Amino acid sequence: MKKIIYSSEERFCIDIPSSKIFNGSHLHIWEKHGGDNQKWVLKDDGAIVSALDHDYCIDIPESKVFNGQMLQIWKRHGGNNQKWKILDNGIICSFLNNDFCIDIVDNRFVNGTKIQLWQSHGGINQLWDIKRDS
Repeated sequence: MKKIIYSSEERFCIDIPSSKIFNGSHLHIWEKHGGDNQKWVLKDDGAIVSALDHDYCIDIPESKVFNGQMLQIWKRHGGNNQKWKILDNGIICSFLNNDFCIDIVDNRFVNGTKIQLWQSHGGINQLWDIKRDS
């Protein structure tokens, strides 16, 4: 089932730029427009897979966890750098290190702002709402 991952203010979504899906494409936020590049499938193993191509998912480059690490799309291989834990409070944590989560760079809620990994602090730029695609 396809889902949309909204920012805490519910106007912006995690988005694959220009619907171009390839290894290393960095993610950003964009206002909701309903395209498949903003839709995701949450797998039982923790992968967040693109609705554009189920062979690709949200990935931490080279499994390197640090503040400011840009998140990307990569061909799914099942590594822990492609697995996520969605907490009840809306934070999406890495399986590699639960202290790090999906974060909107510099708390900038504007089209094109990159998505990164950052140590969890519970700010609004780290809170997500996952809703079924309607």
